[in-house]
Amino acid sequence: MKTRLLALTDDVVLPFNAISSLMSLLRAEGVGQEDTIIVTQTSSLSNFLSLYQLPLESSSVDFVVGSSKSHEFPPAPLLAEIFRVTKPDGRILVQLTQDDDNMPSEKILSTLERKVLVAGFLEPEAIQQKPDGLPQVRSLKIKAKKPSWKIGSSFSIKASKGLPKVQISDDSDLIDEDTLLTEEDLKKPQLPPVGDCEVGATRKACKNCTCGRAEAEQKVEKLGLTAEQLDNPQSACGNVFHEAFGLGLHGLVLKKGYPTQLFVSGGLINMYCNYDRVRDARRVFDEMPERDAVVWNSMISGYTRSGLNEEACRLFYGLVRGFSAWRGFVNDFTLASIFNACADMVWSRLGESAHGHAIKVCFDSNVFVGSSLVDMYSNYGELVSARRVFDELRNRDVVVWNSMITGYLRNGYEDEAIELFLTMQHWRLSPNYTTFSAITDASSALPDDTFGKSLHAKTLKFGLTYEVYTGTAIVDMYSKFLNMADAERAVSEMPKKNVVSYNALITGYGLSGDHENAFRTYTWLRIQGIQPDACTFISLFTACASSCAFVEGAQAHSHSVMLGLLSDVQVGNSIVNFYSKCGFTDCAMKAFETADAVSWAVIISGLVQNNEGDKALALFCEMHRLSRKADEYSSSSVIKAVASLAAVVQGRHLHGHMMKMGLNHNIFVGSSLIDMYSKCGMVEDAYKLFSEMPEKNVVSWNSMLTGYAQNGFSDEALLLFHEMEKYGMLPNSVTFVGILLACCDAGKVEEGRHYYDLMDSYYGISPSVEHCTCVVNLLGRSGYVDEAEAFLLDSPFTEEHCIWRSLLASCEVHRNFDVAARVAEHCLCLKPDDPLTYTILSNIYATKQLWSEVGSARDSMKVIGVAKEPGFSWVEGGP
Repeated sequence: MKTRLLALTDDVVLPFNAISSLMSLLRAEGVGQEDTIIVTQTSSLSNFLSLYQLPLESSSVDFVVGSSKSHEFPPAPLLAEIFRVTKPDGRILVQLTQDDDNMPSEKILSTLERKVLVAGFLEPEAIQQKPDGLPQVRSLKIKAKKPSWKIGSSFSIKASKGLPKVQISDDSDLIDEDTLLTEEDLKKPQLPPVGDCEVGATRKACKNCTCGRAEAEQKVEKLGLTAEQLDNPQSACGNVFHEAFGLGLHGLVLKKGYPTQLFVSGGLINMYCNYDRVRDARRVFDEMPERDAVVWNSMISGYTRSGLNEEACRLFYGLVRGFSAWRGFVNDFTLASIFNACADMVWSRLGESAHGHAIKVCFDSNVFVGSSLVDMYSNYGELVSARRVFDELRNRDVVVWNSMITGYLRNGYEDEAIELFLTMQHWRLSPNYTTFSAITDASSALPDDTFGKSLHAKTLKFGLTYEVYTGTAIVDMYSKFLNMADAERAVSEMPKKNVVSYNALITGYGLSGDHENAFRTYTWLRIQGIQPDACTFISLFTACASSCAFVEGAQAHSHSVMLGLLSDVQVGNSIVNFYSKCGFTDCAMKAFETADAVSWAVIISGLVQNNEGDKALALFCEMHRLSRKADEYSSSSVIKAVASLAAVVQGRHLHGHMMKMGLNHNIFVGSSLIDMYSKCGMVEDAYKLFSEMPEKNVVSWNSMLTGYAQNGFSDEALLLFHEMEKYGMLPNSVTFVGILLACCDAGKVEEGRHYYDLMDSYYGISPSVEHCTCVVNLLGRSGYVDEAEAFLLDSPFTEEHCIWRSLLASCEVHRNFDVAARVAEHCLCLKPDDPLTYTILSNIYATKQLWSEVGSARDSMKVIGVAKEPGFSWVEGGP
């Protein structure tokens, strides 16, 4: 198996003989020329070292070799990162080439050996050579290995030779410490297997501060550490004894008088920021007499990581305005942190100003900075600026492409995002799981799942279906297209699944109204030992509401109570909506506890849907009494309640209330007001409101058009439809219901046929039950009963009882006994206990003076046990 080698050097030029001796030593260690080598300059990693992180995965390198002319190489942060990326039992070789005698070789090797030991390596071996032909050059090397860290292994750090000895006299009473230990104390602790123990792993401090902190401080003093070894307190504290040890080490730094050292204070700032103690970090920052670029970047990035974006920007602009040489303190990480902070705060002027500073320091073409700029402008919604930055970047990596693609998606430009993804393919740049997750979500906005399937095939090609995020995005895409077979297959092919993966599948079943499979998926989720979350139950309640599955929804309600999810407002809203859709408004009212604006809108809308407008109006009044601000959704729902009650006085009061709240020009509220005035017969008021609306959508046009049709203004309705076309508003299915209703009311048969054909042939709208009912009424009331029967038999709605009964009423009006007999037979086959069918049929027989058939029809009603429901009408009067 090939060895993965990491070679580190600085910018200096090394003698050839020194390099030759180094390569000979590598061959002796078993590293050949065919092995994988990663070579990099430490100067190019300075930005990464400011955050103490190499751009490599942990435990990914077998052998690390470093070479330099500086006796300070490698610094402690770099050694800590070398330890992290080195595999267990991996080796390290450090070569220092010296061409002066200012410092003794023994001291250099002793310092380097101490650095290697402190970093965690074992068995250091010093090698001192003089390359052939270069007597003035010294080649100093240190070899060491990373421990395997297996349970039960141990090692000791050799004490320095210069440690003072303690003189103990013969008269001193000595205690044998072994006599103080019991057999239980001598046993090795039974620890769980930990595998590779890395520097980056966080360990918590022991209770009562007995976790070894004092012993560690003693080792620090015994090893004779100086400020150069204390330049990264977080590397030691954050990774070994966590916060308690870090605070103790800060005290040790103050005791030894190191806080004025730049690298020590920078490490303390980074340590406190990692502990989310930004105030303490800022205190260290303010007490520093001087600061370098690393210190400024640590403080700014600490603010952004803690979400204190305003403080980060204030500190950055304090640097820019307070120092004439600020350009030397700013790098790509500084600017990226500021751009991310500006993006979160949506301060466009501040972000543009920071962009100008980036141009001044020539970082605008940096890929890392450019990616942050694209993301910032996308958050502002300024996609033109974002695309300009994207296009001006020369070397675009996959992160930059992902930023631009997600920026388009965030602002609703799915087509542009897909086009950019296809352009990315032409550039032969391999997308990653972030790319596929984003673009798969964009494909859900397309008419069908053809493109989504091609994306699924590409993820299989790139081997990304094993990523949870990509696999979940594919499942969600299939679910949105209601392709549940492929969605379930995609879930089964995922080696790792989480609750989000199952939620996507449950949501798909909920959208398709398949509550049985939704609950089957929920049961399988629980069997897998995965804890459901709020989204799981929201999807379950949606599935039960769409299919009116009361029993299953009640079970889901009890499960959500047991899991303590009722405190989630969205779960509570979905429960209220479920009970309302099932017709159990009393249960919905009981579940209506934790109320926000959405909760009020859901319960009011549920009451309106169940024809309980009076309760909805009373609840809205209670909402107003509690000083809860109504939004456009609750307001439009209560207006619908007033419309269902034809309560003109309350409707005018609500209109005035909407004007006070500034909602009268809202599209949803305005459309509901138009519908309310139309149903109350006040068409002129409705049209006045319609004409004053600053913005209209298809719902607004439909409300006005249907209002004209319902009140007998057929010509005005047809004229409004033509105005709608000139306005550029595409009609929908509801629009043509209003058009056909207007034609039916005016008896315009030819116009009705024309609009019915136009709906399908030109606008591509498939006819529904409502459209078919309007055409049958139009033909039947106009005397074309035979043609109406033929039209109905030729339609896909022959099993709809309401259409046959409507045709039967037309037969009664035109006294067409032959057609009535056939239509009545269809009606009774579809619904034998419908009293209205028997009543119409009895009236037809009475018109023909067929009294025996009249008696037979009424006897059948008595046998079945049905009776004609008495009709009633009422209207509310008012000024």
